[in-house]
Amino acid sequence: MMVDHSRVKTYGVSPNHMAHMVIPERQRTPMPSRSMDYNQPISSGASISGFTRTSSVSSSNSSIPQRSLSMSSRHSDSTAIVHMGAVTHTFDTTVFSKSRREYCVLTHYELLRFKTSQKANQFFDFTLMKKRPNVKVSKSHHMLSKEGIIGVHYVPQSNTTFRIEHVDPLSKVISSICIFTSLQQDAIGWVNALRRLAQDNLSHISPITSAERSMAIERMLKQRDTTDPVDEILVKQIVLKHQRQKPTSDNPHASKEIIVPVTFAIGKSSFYILPHGFADDEYKKVVFRDRHGLLTIQHISYSGRDDSFELTVRNVAKDSQKLLFVSSHCEDIIRQLRVSISNLVPFYPIPPYTLDIVDALTRVEPTIDISKLGDRGFDALLEGYCAAMNLDKRRFSFTISSIPDMPGARHINVNPPNEINESPAVYSKYELLAVFRALRHNVTFRDIDFSNVNLHPLEQWPARTEDGWTNSLEGGAAIDNVLSSELWSLFMHNKKLRKIDFTNCGIGKCGGSKSAIHVIGKTMESRQIGLNAIHIGKNQITDVDIDALLAGVKANRKALKELSVAYCGLSRNQLERIVECILSAMPAHLRHLDLSHNYTYFSEELLSSLLRRCAHLSTLKMRKCNVMTDFNTLSQLHIQSLDVGRIGLSDHQVSTLCNWIQSPSFDKVRRLGVDNCGFKSRQVSAIIQAIGRSNNREVELVAGANPYMSEPSSLGLLWTALAVPSGPSALSLANTEWEDAVLHELFTSLTHNRTIKTLDLSGISTTKAISNETVHALAGMFEQNRVIEDLDLGGGENARGLGPALAGAFIGLATNTRLRCLRLGNLQMGPAGVIELQKCLVNNRTIQELHIDQNNLNIEAFMAIQKLVSESGSIIFLPRPNLDLRREQRRLDALAQALIESQSESQFLLVYSTGADARKAKSQFEVQTTARQATERDRAQIGKVVEDIMRAVAINKQRWNAQQATINPASPIQLSPGGLSPIQIPSLRERDRGESSSKITSFAGSRASQYSNMTGSDFYDSPNALAPITPLTPKPLTQSPHDWRYKKVLDRDDMEPLALGQAYLDAVDAYTSIIDTNYKI
Repeated sequence: MMVDHSRVKTYGVSPNHMAHMVIPERQRTPMPSRSMDYNQPISSGASISGFTRTSSVSSSNSSIPQRSLSMSSRHSDSTAIVHMGAVTHTFDTTVFSKSRREYCVLTHYELLRFKTSQKANQFFDFTLMKKRPNVKVSKSHHMLSKEGIIGVHYVPQSNTTFRIEHVDPLSKVISSICIFTSLQQDAIGWVNALRRLAQDNLSHISPITSAERSMAIERMLKQRDTTDPVDEILVKQIVLKHQRQKPTSDNPHASKEIIVPVTFAIGKSSFYILPHGFADDEYKKVVFRDRHGLLTIQHISYSGRDDSFELTVRNVAKDSQKLLFVSSHCEDIIRQLRVSISNLVPFYPIPPYTLDIVDALTRVEPTIDISKLGDRGFDALLEGYCAAMNLDKRRFSFTISSIPDMPGARHINVNPPNEINESPAVYSKYELLAVFRALRHNVTFRDIDFSNVNLHPLEQWPARTEDGWTNSLEGGAAIDNVLSSELWSLFMHNKKLRKIDFTNCGIGKCGGSKSAIHVIGKTMESRQIGLNAIHIGKNQITDVDIDALLAGVKANRKALKELSVAYCGLSRNQLERIVECILSAMPAHLRHLDLSHNYTYFSEELLSSLLRRCAHLSTLKMRKCNVMTDFNTLSQLHIQSLDVGRIGLSDHQVSTLCNWIQSPSFDKVRRLGVDNCGFKSRQVSAIIQAIGRSNNREVELVAGANPYMSEPSSLGLLWTALAVPSGPSALSLANTEWEDAVLHELFTSLTHNRTIKTLDLSGISTTKAISNETVHALAGMFEQNRVIEDLDLGGGENARGLGPALAGAFIGLATNTRLRCLRLGNLQMGPAGVIELQKCLVNNRTIQELHIDQNNLNIEAFMAIQKLVSESGSIIFLPRPNLDLRREQRRLDALAQALIESQSESQFLLVYSTGADARKAKSQFEVQTTARQATERDRAQIGKVVEDIMRAVAINKQRWNAQQATINPASPIQLSPGGLSPIQIPSLRERDRGESSSKITSFAGSRASQYSNMTGSDFYDSPNALAPITPLTPKPLTQSPHDWRYKKVLDRDDMEPLALGQAYLDAVDAYTSIIDTNYKI
């Protein structure tokens, strides 16, 4: 029976309704047209790589009625027609026939083709829209099955042409069919019907083979990027669209569309674009990198019009790149990408990318349990940015600690980088950017410390729109350098941030509104941040920076608590403006003020007025500021740290200082700095005696770099003060010049001292070479003193200093059972001194911290240190000797090159000489060969020896942790600064840095270590630790009405320390500093 097509057209769905057919689960939103900037339509031949077949496209001008019904009305009828109509297609074409015009019928299982609608009517009842009973359709009519559909997408610059990517279920050959329709609504009807069919059978659409999935998982395992369980990792077979420029004489901007079948996989921190089967030439031309970090995604675009979606990804040192994919699983892929990124930034309310997608995909939530993020996710986030920027995570060194009296608050200190495989001693701009992005997207830190980390590479990095990494999303895009832009975003989006420390970071060099210091002031002036502690010393500060900073302090919603502008070269006017600004902005809140090493003088009245109104001031540093003349003004304050070094004080002022020391206001002081003040021995002895008569003995006195030798008659007073059983518990006489006989008396006095636990004699020198008697006195101090726990003798580069003769005093360390920390860095002792140290400490079991860098060490010295660490078993903290390692590597390289040149000369003489000269040249050549081989052997092994040292230190540390857990299992091991022993007070420098709070130090972030499960502490070093983790009870957090991304966060101070990857101990610098500061012998 013939069918009246006009009736068929009105019997089903109207063309207007068919044009708006979409999947019912997806809400439509008005989206802009997805036009591609191609100046020429797709050519007649579209190349498909790999196991693909070449197809061609042809146009049709006639229109044959299209018909489609809802899929839901035919779920129960497998013979129903989904869609049908006359189209022009490229299936089964020949060389002479590029396209065919046929009548196609889409059923619930397959797409069929017939020459005419009459032929199709013989097999299908167009009235009932179903297959006629007892009629079998031959295989010649088959085009594709629903299981083979990979995706449906429109051809660029055409609304009437679309392409079906499919794979043959048997041969696994990927093919492409291009279909032309006459009208746009006809194309929409076909695309919607095909997509609906694929969506309703998504679990059976283009399934990945087990072999392909295994290859993808194996690739992810190489990056340690798999998630648990592995069976749930998303691995899909999709196609990648690429427009390749193919200019012609008529159109120089012509392009050709390349379709590349790929395997798409999503890991924990990266997504992968892997070849389908094998990497053919087309894949290699299109895919420049098969792994992209999830955090490289800059923009996700999906209109819902077809199965294509676009990812804009950031590239290192290149402009951003757009990747266009086609897959029936596009919505699942987009959803999983967003969930995986959300798992990396669970605390950040704004996704680190922009979106242009349908409403149904806009809402995602993290799938991880944020209550188990002991490190608040910072380590995983930094690892994600390392994957995004192709960085070595072992290079990063940072310390995360709790903040006293602030439950749940965290402090992070970014340390200088680890030198891995002879890498640079400073961070690159991308490494710095990774740290700043990880901090920006983890809004849990209240204190951020970058002190002594060079940030200038970021400040001189210009921001460009084309560079996705320099393009800030949150308000900093208008700032034309990356550091200032990142600071703006960091401050504006971390409302918990209270303190920043950028001391000696090399910032401010660009000046003006581009300066990072200027941005700090501008963000404070916005009244949207809570920053109230600013440390920007040892940087360049201009008048413009001062104006912005002071305006920010006045307008900030938080009163200023800490300010440090030391060593910034500020003028008198600038200093007075700073003090006046503090006086006008609630000075009672000020707790820390450092104006050291700027202009020598400014108004004394301003300082007196400030001290009278700063009732809570605890730290005052006025080095080289000759306005601190009356110490009586300190009586009403609660000073804990006072530094008046490099100020010439008279005898009257010293007397006033001693009176203040004996007053009750001195009871809380922990550090007093009077170094380089021109003091004689009698003045320092008076201060020591005043401390002995006070109620505060736990104070650190810094009295180095004073001219003690200028008044020899008063030296006896100093020896007497040091010998009495009272005085400070920590003393620094660093950078002081002595005569040999006087130095002998100093060591003798310290031998009998019973109060000093921390002693700093670094950088001392002598007017002439040290005598054997002085060396014996030092050895006697090593042997007989039973109080000193932390001793610093480093820093003496003077040939007449301690370095050359120190080795003779090491014999006294053999019987010392009190010393816990020995600092011998920068002494230039040479290999002989270190080897002697190893011999004397071989039986020592109390020294836990040792510093030996910058002593001109060679491979023999490094091997001696390795033997010492392994055999003693007590050394749990030893900074990696990077400077000596680099120096020795350069020396060996130069020596090997010189020996090669000498060999060439000897070989020339050997060839052109005879007799005795030839024998002499041969002998010389053999000696040079042996020396070169030994040098090359040492050069190849020296790095491994240093790695063995650090690995032995890590083993000792793990063993010590287990012992401490056995001794005191009820109390978790606390963390302290510097890796000191349980009975040891912090050193001079360490005590100045802050309180002894819970800390975990990361020296590397490599994964998987054989030592990671050796700890027995409740605080663990890696996720593989055997010890049970302290259970944490999450507390609800008041949220913004628009913040739906998380419902709870931790607000506890007893969190487990930072997980440094499943094991950072394989890295060269992999060790931590976990001790119990409350444990006493």
